[in-house]
Parts: sequence; structure tokens; C-alpha cells
Amino acid sequence: MEKAQAAAESERRAEPWMSPERSGVHRVRAVLEAQAEEIRERYEAGGTCQGLAREYGVPESTMRDFFRRQGIVMRPLGKIAAADVPGMVQLREAGWAYREIGEKYSVTRHAVAMRLGRRSTC
Repeated sequence: MEKAQAAAESERRAEPWMSPERSGVHRVRAVLEAQAEEIRERYEAGGTCQGLAREYGVPESTMRDFFRRQGIVMRPLGKIAAADVPGMVQLREAGWAYREIGEKYSVTRHAVAMRLGRRSTC
């Protein structure tokens, strides 16, 4: 009976989806860590967490976690200055997405949508 249980446990551990080395989290971390220097350089050159996450095909939360583990200090998102709003309006009218405008001004897409939505027409 004990041999049968031991054999069953052994088979379970051999299943690939039970192996931590093959899980998605470890695979993503390995990919990001292999390119850590490039990611750091691109972020320090002005890239955004959101943009880098999209380029590397990972969720933004995963990229933020990667930054934290690598000791990369994230830039705080800035507030939208009143002087920036006319430029944002022009970009929006030119067909830019809220996300693209947010990346240009280092704010979230939600902040852009809220600010442009509250804009007075008077």
C-alpha cells in the first residue's frame, strides 16, 4: 500500500504543470531578469512602466513588481498642469488615445480621461 502511494506521489510531481520551474510566473521572471539591464536603461531614458510592460508582454503589475525586486525606483506620476491641458486636447483631437497622451505627460490614461472630461467649454 505504501509503495502504491509513493509511486502515485512520484507521478504527480513529474507532471509538468505541477513543476514550479515551468509555471508562468517563473518563466516571466526569467525573461525579465535576462533583460534587466536593457529594461533599466529604457526606463531611466524616459520609458514608462506601462509602455515597457506592453512591449515585453507582461501585466503592468508584473513590471512594477520586477522594478521593486531589481531596486529600480519608480518615478512618481505627475499631476496634470493646467498649462498641459490645451496640448492634451490637441493630441486627443488628432486621434491620440488616452493611454498615449498619458505616457507623453507621465500620467495615467485615467487621469487624462478625467481631466479632459471635466474640461470647461466656456
